[in-house]
Amino acid sequence: MAGSVDVITRAYAGLRVRGDWLEFRPTLPRELQAVDFTVLYRGQVIEVSIDQDILELEGTSSKAGPVTIHVNGAEYVLKGGQKISVSLKHRASRRPEKALARLRRQSVSDGNEAR
Repeated sequence: MAGSVDVITRAYAGLRVRGDWLEFRPTLPRELQAVDFTVLYRGQVIEVSIDQDILELEGTSSKAGPVTIHVNGAEYVLKGGQKISVSLKHRASRRPEKALARLRRQSVSDGNEAR
């Protein structure tokens, strides 16, 4: 089960923690219409919804501080109670197979084989 979550969040959503921000580089395979999951980052509960065209992020913790998020290189600041929608139509590459293969190679080299 944990391996499936890892594939969805890292390979398909492209989620990474980078310094003081979260990074998303979504690449859903054509066979997968959409994914939804929740992330807790620096006290902010973030509802994530990704389909073939749009990434939506909603901060649900009004008492937590703002979170900096990068989506395909663009920077956004998400506050509690705020929703951000980012178009994914301009992406040059929609090759999740490469992202998944890269994730598997990285996991094997780290000693954590992806399942």
